Amino acid sequence: MISKPILLDLPIPITTPRLILRPPSPGDGKKVNEAINESFDELHRWMHWAHSRPTVEESEEFVRLAAAEWILRKELDLRLWDKVTGELIGGAGYHDINWQVPRLEIGYWIRASRSGEGLMTEAVNALTRYAFDVIGVKRVEIRCDKDNVKSRGIPERLAY
Repeated sequence: MISKPILLDLPIPITTPRLILRPPSPGDGKKVNEAINESFDELHRWMHWAHSRPTVEESEEFVRLAAAEWILRKELDLRLWDKVTGELIGGAGYHDINWQVPRLEIGYWIRASRSGEGLMTEAVNALTRYAFDVIGVKRVEIRCDKDNVKSRGIPERLAY
């Protein structure tokens, strides 16, 4: 049990060979909006939050709320940035956190133009290790639609 999650020191960014993972920051809204709009058709099929195309203002509001939730340790949302190009390639994070167990779920999405490069598998692998080694959880879950073959392949490759 983690009795005061707000006091957890969570060092960031998380880095992988090709990525930098960090919480959203004020000012990220435009880049988030571009990535979501580029990928909207795919996101709309699978993600409950992708019901309509967001405006830049809505995306900026989202990243600011996500930054606040990170500080409060309610949701631990991250943005994935390409180390070489600086491009925002997607989002991932820890959701449905139960600090009493402690347990959490990893969710993720990737920019359509960057799908198929193994970047999300790399990110989810790092997030899994971080969850156990740094956050100290006892259980990590990944849930996805069984028909979402690309998303389903990630936990399969990582032996979930």
